[in-house]
Amino acid sequence: MLPKNLRLKGAEVSRVLSNRTDGYQCRSFRLKVRKRKDEEKSCFAIIVSGRVAKKAVVRNKIKRIFSKALESLVKEIKKGFDLVFILRRSVLDKPGDEIKMEIKTLLQKTNFLK
Repeated sequence: MLPKNLRLKGAEVSRVLSNRTDGYQCRSFRLKVRKRKDEEKSCFAIIVSGRVAKKAVVRNKIKRIFSKALESLVKEIKKGFDLVFILRRSVLDKPGDEIKMEIKTLLQKTNFLK
C-alpha cells in the first residue's frame, strides 16, 4: 500500500483529471500527469471504475495489487508530479509482476523515471 503522504485525495485528483493535463495510455491503464508546485515528492491515485468490476471486493483487490506494484517503483519516479492511474478491464487477468513491468515500461517511455 502506498504511504498516505504519497496519495492524492478528492479535489486533488479532479485537478489532475482536468483537460490541461498530459495523458498517456497502454493496454491495462491510462495515466494522467500534472506538474506539482512543490518538487519534494510525487503523489499518486488509482481509479478503478464500476465498469471494470461490479463488485467492490474485486475493485479493491485490483487496487491493492496495482498499488503494491507501483510502491516498488516509487523511488525511481521523478519528483514533482501528480500521477493518476485509471485502470482498464484488461488489468483483471494480469499478475502483479506483469503489471509492474507495464507500469515501468510506460514510465520509461514518458520519461518519468530517473
